Amino acid sequence: MTRPLSIVFVVPRFHTNLFFATKALKEAGHNVTLICRDQAGTEDHSILEPLIVGAAPSVRAVWRLLAECDPDLLFIRAVPNISFWASLFARLHRIPAFAYDQRPVSSSRSTRKIAMDWLRGRPIRRVTPVKGLESRGQSDRFATYIPFPVEMYPLLEPVRPADGTIRILCVGKLTQARKNQLLLLEVLTGLANLPFTVSLVGSTSVDVGGGSAEHLEQLERLAASGPLSGRVTILRDVPFEQMGGLYASHHLCILPSFREPLGTSPLEAMAYGCVPVISRGCGSAGYIRDGVDGFLMDVGNRDRVSQVLYGILANPDRITEIATEARRAAESEYAPARYVEKVEALLNASRD
Repeated sequence: MTRPLSIVFVVPRFHTNLFFATKALKEAGHNVTLICRDQAGTEDHSILEPLIVGAAPSVRAVWRLLAECDPDLLFIRAVPNISFWASLFARLHRIPAFAYDQRPVSSSRSTRKIAMDWLRGRPIRRVTPVKGLESRGQSDRFATYIPFPVEMYPLLEPVRPADGTIRILCVGKLTQARKNQLLLLEVLTGLANLPFTVSLVGSTSVDVGGGSAEHLEQLERLAASGPLSGRVTILRDVPFEQMGGLYASHHLCILPSFREPLGTSPLEAMAYGCVPVISRGCGSAGYIRDGVDGFLMDVGNRDRVSQVLYGILANPDRITEIATEARRAAESEYAPARYVEKVEALLNASRD
């Protein structure tokens, strides 16, 4: 690029999975703006302060913001009362715009669906950070896969204890059942003869889909009783900027979720050589090579989950080997510079 670009994201909120992406673009010299409906307490605004417009801004307010940004490129998530006007603004001003979602790049759309999206003012072209596990290749010719970048934040070297205990980290909302921490603890109860500890990290807010205080209470009861008593730590509402220290002090980062569009915590962990162990149903499963730089598991089958975890916990030397590959992948395939290159190439291609 010969000049800095103005890149605008229209999103519900500044989710932590966008932190390193926007940071990479800013550090490459581009101007980045986030127009958000609202915000949450776990967000990190140290790199970028989002513009909060509320749930029902006027058309004039949205267009005024966009005019002030003078965007070269727009990424637009589905946000009621906002994304339609942003898409229409881009169309009228001939600004390259892409829908941004978390459906796999191989997820096809019918001609009718594409036509309906166009009539509703939505961008036909889309970008997604989800590769998917399907081997059939790309089915949506209007979709582009751009994986999110990861980096060490803050800049820390792994500081794991060398006492032989495998330290397991599980990051996910502590009130949301689909994060599946209960399954993880139940399986680990059956493996309690092995040396490990567990850290459950996440938000305690119930203002999320499927959030309930009862789920957190179940976790607390299971963590405090039986073979796992004294081996499970529950860390509530940890600020995003403190996550680097947790990744650096753990060996495994397990994401056992179901119905998880992406799930970036195991990917962030890779930068610290913390081995990702991910449910096949998570969007981030497509980032890793099973048995090479991480592990995949079928959380729909408890026995298979137990087999996968036993195979990892009973072979600590293998964890060390996989950790090296995980960090190598983070530093190459998912480096911030690679993300910037792909975004710049996307704009170049849209101008051809």
